[in-house]
Amino acid sequence: MSETASAAEPQPDSVLQLADRLFQVGRGEAPVESLVAAVEHDGALPFWEASVAAGRVSAAVQSEVWETLSRDAIEQRNREERRALTEKIADARLHHGESEVREALVARSEYLARIGDVEQAVRSYEAALRATVGAGQRIDIYLAQIRLGLAMQDYRLVRRAMSLAREHIERGGDWERRNRFRVYEAVFVMTARRDLSGAADRLLDSLATFTATELMPLSRFIFYTVVCSLATKERPLLRDRVAKAPEVLQVILQYPPLATCLRGFVNCAYLDISRSLPGVLMLVRRDRLLHMHERYIAREIRVAAYAQYLVAYKSVTLASMAAAFGVGAEFLDEELSRFIAAERLHAKIDRVAGVIQTTRSDTRSARYHQIIRDGDALLNRIQKLSRVIDV
Repeated sequence: MSETASAAEPQPDSVLQLADRLFQVGRGEAPVESLVAAVEHDGALPFWEASVAAGRVSAAVQSEVWETLSRDAIEQRNREERRALTEKIADARLHHGESEVREALVARSEYLARIGDVEQAVRSYEAALRATVGAGQRIDIYLAQIRLGLAMQDYRLVRRAMSLAREHIERGGDWERRNRFRVYEAVFVMTARRDLSGAADRLLDSLATFTATELMPLSRFIFYTVVCSLATKERPLLRDRVAKAPEVLQVILQYPPLATCLRGFVNCAYLDISRSLPGVLMLVRRDRLLHMHERYIAREIRVAAYAQYLVAYKSVTLASMAAAFGVGAEFLDEELSRFIAAERLHAKIDRVAGVIQTTRSDTRSARYHQIIRDGDALLNRIQKLSRVIDV
């Protein structure tokens, strides 16, 4: 495979699609028959068995799948496919050149990844790497390993492949692969580290150049971009880089609650934020990569909305703010108290007067005092050192 060919429009990765289908079946959003058909079509028996062993499949779904899955036929077909690929590699080594050997090794690796055989796929990819010289082609192999790790929730594999891919990209990866890798990084920090701010930065930087369609479709990319931005970015950025972005405008209406929530932040329509948030969280709950962070995302979006509202006031009544968000004063008092105690909001509540007073953190003064303290500590160390030298 040439460098030019590898840079063509990537096709959706089937093992990621299979992981999504398994998640949907587990939630009751897709019929079990569709999962059985996908496993049989791809020969993905190793994927299914690994998912069962990892506890990602309920007992009810397991029972129904095992009753209808043509296990023997899949195993026979996989044995024949493995044998054919092995013979192709041997033939390439005997009768052809290094390029053909590499292509045969990559083909075997892609097949093993497609069926979800992680251990054998990683070994095959390592063999392909040893036969690969071009930096771009090596990066493609590492990206394929990252996709396999994300599908199988093997974050150790993801971290290792991502570290190696980053090394090659920093040494001279091409523009297109750099952009794709930035999206991979965003997905990793979003899922494994729950760093929504870091994910939003990378996703926004990739907004106009998104080409990682082998990882996710554009609509899903926009969904992640908007959700991560809502939870972590301030109104001016949301307005200028998210709400006005042509790529977002092209897709956002596919997610009506998300569109309403974004519009609420931009227009300071806090009642719209409150009313649309349950719908946004429903979308998050239905996403395989984000569902485990649902409560965290809910909290971060609420904090962001409260902070945006309060920044415009020196003081405001609890009743007024409660009315703006469409919630009860008691509920708002309790929630704001938690966020204030956790130092997520700079405010204090006078419950007797029913007033919220905002407190501005004087960052300039804090930096000044920190410099003074650091300077005093440095002078003390210099004085101690001078006494030692004099002695």
